[in-house]
Amino acid sequence: MSKRAYNQLELFVNSFPGNCYGMNEDYDRFLTLGDAAMCLMYKEHIQHSEETPLKIYYTDRQGVPVAIDITGKEGKNKLTDNSNFFCLGPSGSGKSFHMNSVVRQLYEQGTDVVMVDTGNSYEGLCEYLGGKYISYTEERPITMNPFRINRAEMNVEKTGFLKNLVLLIWKGSQGTVTKTEDRLIEQVITEYYDTYFNGFDGFTPLQREDLRKGLLIDDRNHAEKQDEDEGERTGRIERMIDEMERRRKELKVEELSFNSFYEFSVQRIPDICAENHISGIDISTYRYMMKDFYRGGNHEKTLNENMDSSLFDETFIVFEIDSIKDDPLLFPLVTLIIMDVFLQKMRIKKNRKVLVIEEAWKAIASPLMA
Repeated sequence: MSKRAYNQLELFVNSFPGNCYGMNEDYDRFLTLGDAAMCLMYKEHIQHSEETPLKIYYTDRQGVPVAIDITGKEGKNKLTDNSNFFCLGPSGSGKSFHMNSVVRQLYEQGTDVVMVDTGNSYEGLCEYLGGKYISYTEERPITMNPFRINRAEMNVEKTGFLKNLVLLIWKGSQGTVTKTEDRLIEQVITEYYDTYFNGFDGFTPLQREDLRKGLLIDDRNHAEKQDEDEGERTGRIERMIDEMERRRKELKVEELSFNSFYEFSVQRIPDICAENHISGIDISTYRYMMKDFYRGGNHEKTLNENMDSSLFDETFIVFEIDSIKDDPLLFPLVTLIIMDVFLQKMRIKKNRKVLVIEEAWKAIASPLMA
């Protein structure tokens, strides 16, 4: 019988790294080269902190804090240029507890944090750090103001996001949008922000010339007044441009919110359609569907909250989606806003950004979120 079949205490103690010298010489031993033997012990050393500007502290087996760069991007040894990871474990294993610690340390080192929460796992941390916690309850419905942005945020992506937001409310998540409607809403959004940031004092000479050419072409194509001479036609076109200019000057945007956009759009859309001879735009349906989020509607506060700063400027944001993930109206809106907030931060801000999705399988169960 082999002597390795008994005396288990001695075998257990001598199995510790470096303790094999204490084993009885009569025992059978596996002999190999030193280089090969070291390959079996590559983890058996005292862990030291990494040389990295980003320090996320864990503890070693002795309970001593050790700093690790979990991204693999910022340390002395660059391991990757794209850091993604997931935290996996059974219920009660401490996933949320672990992520609370990681997120707090990331935030304290200048990281912008956007979180998608289910189950209020990060409400306490958000309150402690003075972040923005966005959730839905009957007493306190979910509220935000995606229309409130600064000049730096105004770009093609932001215009596209707001266009999708408006079309989602107007047409629904399963609705069909024509190219004309898509272009129309994009123009209204552009003019809305141009009016707010720059005001409208009148058409420039170049704009008047472009309008004059377009209106003359439309006028000849419609051929409503064949007996007019060129001077009369030109005078009538000039009066039309003056009227268009007057109506544009009457449109004011005092603050950025869904309310002001609704008021601007319901006046501007008919004018754009009339000026460009566009037909087929159902302004009555547009007004009816959008009014649900306007002052006095069922969701009047959802897109009109006056926050101290826009979500772009917030450094710690938590979206709690558990109570709205089955809502066919609110969940697509919140999903678009989450995507936009993080994309804008990623494109414009130069500091470190992190997107954390708690219970990700719940969040990405929606095709839109996925």
